[in-house]
Amino acid sequence: MKGIIVLCAFVIMCCVLENCVAQRDRRCSRLYEVYHRCGTACPLTCDNYNNPPNGCIKLCVSGCFCTGNLIRDTSSGRCVTPNRCRK
Repeated sequence: MKGIIVLCAFVIMCCVLENCVAQRDRRCSRLYEVYHRCGTACPLTCDNYNNPPNGCIKLCVSGCFCTGNLIRDTSSGRCVTPNRCRK
């Protein structure tokens, strides 16, 4: 029984470490994006730039986020300056 518990603990530890390495090595394929393990669930986009979200229920999401002062153009998926948003 003790051996099974140790084996289970080992498997769980390996899964956690594997997930951490996979998360750390993520790359974003588009220009001006960076991967964050804990980014905002409510990023600024062309759709909400003039009326930013007032708080998110889920505070931390992993994924690719626009760098600097760029925001997501929801129609193209690209990171753009706010003045490049389609009207």
